[in-house]
Amino acid sequence: MGNDFLKIWFEGFDRTIREMNPEARSAFFRPCAKACSDSYPAKIFVEAYADSTDRDDFLKKIPERMEGVAIEKNDDGSVAFEFPECYCELYRQGYVTAPELCECSRLSLIDNFEAAMGPGCVEVELIRSILGGADTCRLLVRFLRG
Repeated sequence: MGNDFLKIWFEGFDRTIREMNPEARSAFFRPCAKACSDSYPAKIFVEAYADSTDRDDFLKKIPERMEGVAIEKNDDGSVAFEFPECYCELYRQGYVTAPELCECSRLSLIDNFEAAMGPGCVEVELIRSILGGADTCRLLVRFLRG
């Protein structure tokens, strides 16, 4: 059975997340995003924040610790995170190709910030994604406090 089973099973998963309404998809991915965040990137955000003197310093430290990530500051105080590739193992291993999977990444980025700065500190909007056909993934982060 092995990987053939998983590929077939995930075809159903892929189809399901494409058909979900946005609210249901977000609720579905909420615990998945938290688990992804907790698996590695939240630690980077927490350490970068603890080692920083202010938000600008914090935002400079993240790309130093996460290879390939670029952060661009906007005039309105928001920042854009750009990823040169999709780091999701479900996509990388060929199990899921639906761009709707990127809701998990959006939520995970929120979890990363909240691990460092506390609940309710940011809003994140997906601008474009590799799964959606773009060359890079880009997410806009708006700071609500801190």
